[in-house]
Amino acid sequence: MRLKIRTDGVAQQQQADWRECFIRAVVEMPADWAMTIIKAMPQEMVNELLQSRNDPYYKFALLLLQRAQK
Repeated sequence: MRLKIRTDGVAQQQQADWRECFIRAVVEMPADWAMTIIKAMPQEMVNELLQSRNDPYYKFALLLLQRAQK
């Protein structure tokens, strides 16, 4: 069985929903668990998650992370 990749708005909404669920799950779990997951995440994934939102706090956090990497 082959899966068809959708390129319309529905696929983009599903991807946004996945990001939203992931972020909510991480921030609602115990801090030690969250830190374990965050430390295991590739930096590119963290950047993508933060860039996916049009929120000034997310953008600020992304700038702080980029600064910390230098």
